Amino acid sequence: DGWQKMSTAIGGLINQDIYMYDQTGLSVKDIQAIARQHKRDHPDLKFIVVDHIGLMELGDSKGRHDLQVGEISKTLKNLAKEMETPVCMLTQLVGKQIMQRPMKDRVPVAQDVKDSSRCEEDSDLILLCHRQQVHDDKAPNIAEIVFAKARHAVRGTRIYFRFVDGHFTPTDQSMAYNTMDAYYNEKSQPKQKNF
Repeated sequence: DGWQKMSTAIGGLINQDIYMYDQTGLSVKDIQAIARQHKRDHPDLKFIVVDHIGLMELGDSKGRHDLQVGEISKTLKNLAKEMETPVCMLTQLVGKQIMQRPMKDRVPVAQDVKDSSRCEEDSDLILLCHRQQVHDDKAPNIAEIVFAKARHAVRGTRIYFRFVDGHFTPTDQSMAYNTMDAYYNEKSQPKQKNF
């Protein structure tokens, strides 16, 4: 049934104006120039996605990595303001930090974002994907999108999806919340000893 799913997905995209610049090693200045030119050619531009910061040219190889990432973050924030168009920057999480925490506390937080301090400062919204089943095969098969930072929403809000064959699929939000809440509460209770 994979072909049917792929055909349906392509059908949804076929009439959309989606443009991709499939090139790694772009600097933030390159991205600025491409975005500005694209906005001139297509004034109804609605959204820009940079995938991802780890593939970008950071500039001076001898400079401090955190400062270079901070400069990229600041530049993309200014680009969004200048063009009045949201810019989404994808980045990685620091997996070691997450794996060192107890099982029930492995929901990622903003500080788990690689080079987080400046990215966190510049961002209006930080969304983190989490699936507890990766850490505990007895966990419900529910994926959570966590609002780790939200200037115009409530921080900590979660949106739930079923995770089926590697895809997020819609689910009843209150049911998913209750399921995950029960799971986390059970994990936080000390286990009773059998005598």
